[in-house]
Amino acid sequence: MEFNLTPAQWALGILAGVIAGASKTGVPGIGILVAVMLPAIFPSREAIGATVPILIFADLFAVRWYSRYTRWDKLTELMPSVVVGMVVGAVVLFALGESSGAKVSINLLIGIVVLAMIVIYVLRLSLGNAMLPTSKPVMRAIGAGAGLSTTVSNAAGPLMSIYMTSLGLEKTAFMGTSAWYFFIFNLTKIPMYLLLDWLTPAHPLFTLRGVTFAALMFPAVLVGVFVGRWLLTRVSQKVFNIITIVGASLGALRLIWMSLGL
Repeated sequence: MEFNLTPAQWALGILAGVIAGASKTGVPGIGILVAVMLPAIFPSREAIGATVPILIFADLFAVRWYSRYTRWDKLTELMPSVVVGMVVGAVVLFALGESSGAKVSINLLIGIVVLAMIVIYVLRLSLGNAMLPTSKPVMRAIGAGAGLSTTVSNAAGPLMSIYMTSLGLEKTAFMGTSAWYFFIFNLTKIPMYLLLDWLTPAHPLFTLRGVTFAALMFPAVLVGVFVGRWLLTRVSQKVFNIITIVGASLGALRLIWMSLGL
């Protein structure tokens, strides 16, 4: 097995590992960068598969450290619609093959939705709880969008970040709830992707090269999770919210930028 990667691509992978770790334990929202960095190293579908082990490894630390703060009531409300979104995402991946047209459209839509939710969050600061996304239709749409985007491109981070920030969760509750959400659904993607690989063997998501590369990035992820945890203990709730909003905004803009080919 040969990687045939340039030094710049190795450096990009290491940076992606650090970012993945930090996003799971203290700097939410920036994890979207991992989803756009790995495709610069591997073809689109192989990059999706290579990203999953990196994310799960980081999820393990987040679950271990923040599990006791999890708001299961908020999480279980979203789960059914997330599953629906993931099934739709799997169908999209099956239909796409190596074509990227639908994926680009989905990423553009997710980016626009995230920016819209950020506007709602800012309005909520002056209008109060009337702007909170608590109605069942809105919650179902958010869950389905998160499930679809995480399956198609591992890009649910900004959407979930702004959603949980809008709920007014304290930073440790935010991290605990996010930790279990991503851990559960990243694990769920493994059998889903394996099934897709069996159905479309010419366009695999999991490859030996991709999974091996992910494992080689684990030390970088380890650095990131400790950096994220260190940062979380040293920022106030206000600063944490600002970091989350800025990270989600940059992630959404990045999705839109790439989708439009700018």
